[in-house]
Amino acid sequence: MLDRRRWLTTVGAITGAALVPGCGTGKSGAGAAGGGSGEKPDIIYAPIYYNQMAQIARQAKAAGIKGSMFVGGDGWDAEELLKDAGEELDGAYFTDHYAPDVPWPNAKSFLAKYKERFKRDPSSLAAMGYDAAKLLFDAMGRAKGDTPDDIRQAIADTKNFAGATGNISIDKDRNADKAIVIVQVKDKKFSYFATVNDKSAGAAGASGNGSAGPAPEPAPAGTAMNTGGVPDSGQEWKVGAYLSMSGEDTAFGTDTKEGIELAVDEANAAGGPKGRKIKMIYEDDKSQPNEATNKVLQLIDRDKVVAILGEVASSRSRAGGIVCNKKKIPMISPSSTNADVTKVGPYVFRVCFTDDVQGQMGAEFIVNKLGKKKVAILYASDDLYSSGLAKEFRDRLTKLGGTVVIEKSFLKKETNFTTYLNEIVGGK
Repeated sequence: MLDRRRWLTTVGAITGAALVPGCGTGKSGAGAAGGGSGEKPDIIYAPIYYNQMAQIARQAKAAGIKGSMFVGGDGWDAEELLKDAGEELDGAYFTDHYAPDVPWPNAKSFLAKYKERFKRDPSSLAAMGYDAAKLLFDAMGRAKGDTPDDIRQAIADTKNFAGATGNISIDKDRNADKAIVIVQVKDKKFSYFATVNDKSAGAAGASGNGSAGPAPEPAPAGTAMNTGGVPDSGQEWKVGAYLSMSGEDTAFGTDTKEGIELAVDEANAAGGPKGRKIKMIYEDDKSQPNEATNKVLQLIDRDKVVAILGEVASSRSRAGGIVCNKKKIPMISPSSTNADVTKVGPYVFRVCFTDDVQGQMGAEFIVNKLGKKKVAILYASDDLYSSGLAKEFRDRLTKLGGTVVIEKSFLKKETNFTTYLNEIVGGK
């Protein structure tokens, strides 16, 4: 698969125009009051969540901007985007973890099971929820003992776990080393276009279980052994999940929960880790970081869970991760990509790529595959995911010889993007 399905980039010392840094205040580069370089962009990079992207796409069409000018990140992946702006975004691309038509054996198996149960194609968030849960349950089965510290070590030891979203290895920083998928919006569907940062995703012969890895290390210095949530022989495991099942990011929580539910059913049908079935306890954080903190505390202190899954949004994963690390309960985020999420401490993991990798691969795709170098950036300055991804993309683009000809930031509460879009298309 060396044609459009997979492309490998070679980064050279390409020279180009200097980067125009954004000021993150709704103004464009170099702090000028709405001014740009005067050049019109070939591409608009918009690392924005699906709900605002739908509004932007509709307003962009009214401004004469074609959908094929947009490239985004994994925050686009929600069925609602196709319903609300699938036509307006036709021809656009975004970096993601998964697409329903990816050619990997494990992905095809997951797709069939998901469609049989939920009667529709899964989003990448459903696939990531599935992989996060499957990897956790696999680690629980491999762990030397049954304590949260034993499970934490087993997660850290995971290598070449064959998931629906590709092969996953947990690196020394507790991040996932894995492939990135380029998805195209086409005919009101998300279609697989290419694989980058290839890790032989779903290759034949890849193990369905993580490897035992090196000999277990002791719990981090200064930590006490946590035994909360450890089941007695024959009892079920208690595992928690905190998700946005209401509020502005409801679609994120709903899709992720469906993936987790499918993984739980599969694990319990097989008898559960070490012969003990899993009881999932779900909490709704209402799409709010402060609620994430509260719900994680409840799962640990009230429900005595042995491990936690969540969240999707990086701001909420970081809030919950701080609690998990303090309480010494392992947590796996299915799809929070901001680099700071796992930096809160040794009990926090993820099964997705990080924004530094995603942003870099997005820039390489635009420059090396699409052949475009003049880029506008449009992002939410008060959102950890959006602003972080914009930064990583910006840094990589300039190293590849590209130029940010204009940059616009806005607040998450913004609903009218007409002025930004008119300035972008005019190079002002």
